[in-house]
Amino acid sequence: MTAVLTEPASVAWRAVAVVGEVVSGHRVVVSGTGTVGLIAALVATYRGADVTLLGRCGPSAQSKKTLADRLGLKFDTHAPEPGTVDVWIEAAGSAAQASAALDALRPAGKLVLVSLYAARPDFDVNIAVRKELAIRTSYGSVRADYEQTLDFLCSSPNLGAELVTVFPMAQAEEALRLTAEGGAPNGGMPLIKAAIAPNE
Repeated sequence: MTAVLTEPASVAWRAVAVVGEVVSGHRVVVSGTGTVGLIAALVATYRGADVTLLGRCGPSAQSKKTLADRLGLKFDTHAPEPGTVDVWIEAAGSAAQASAALDALRPAGKLVLVSLYAARPDFDVNIAVRKELAIRTSYGSVRADYEQTLDFLCSSPNLGAELVTVFPMAQAEEALRLTAEGGAPNGGMPLIKAAIAPNE
């Protein structure tokens, strides 16, 4: 099942390794606990960074924390102290998280936006200018990203069992609904990545 994660993992790889240039010793925050966010946090950890996965408060927070714990990730629902982060990967599509990143990043830190936004983000650009922050965007991936991603996924062969939920074709609509809502099938762990089995 880990192979199902190849495409979103390649997007996460590019955001972290190529655009964010995350290396060992960086303090990294990843906002967003969906497929790209979770894998971005794992990629940054794989590259030696000190990573915090930032989620939202609410009903799903405990199940997301439990999943993060199982994956070996630090999880929090509160932004870190100002000026303490080297690289922030914003994978939630949240203007509030992008704004929080500007405060948390150290001078000359990097904010990588790897999400699309339902509403136009509104944050104080003056903070970014005064701190000389690098605000970069990342969308998609290329062959080299896929090649690096495959090496990363081979180092975590059981990742699919943690992040992928398989649905029969008859439940495809339910899988899409649960994915959009961040629901949990059968009251279990949060649905991160749905896969449809066409012959079931």
